[in-house]
Amino acid sequence: MLKFFLKYIGPFFLPPIKNLKRLYIFILFFANIFLFFYFLQIFFILLYKKNFI
Repeated sequence: MLKFFLKYIGPFFLPPIKNLKRLYIFILFFANIFLFFYFLQIFFILLYKKNFI
């Protein structure tokens, strides 16, 4: 699905990227940061509801 998007739809939204590996690393890096803070937020909400803080 991602290959299809990059091959057919990608050029309309993205500038032509010579090194796709760098793009994948960039996306994965920010996705991991986003998930980390997302789960951290859920964790603190659960602690707050249980009155541990």
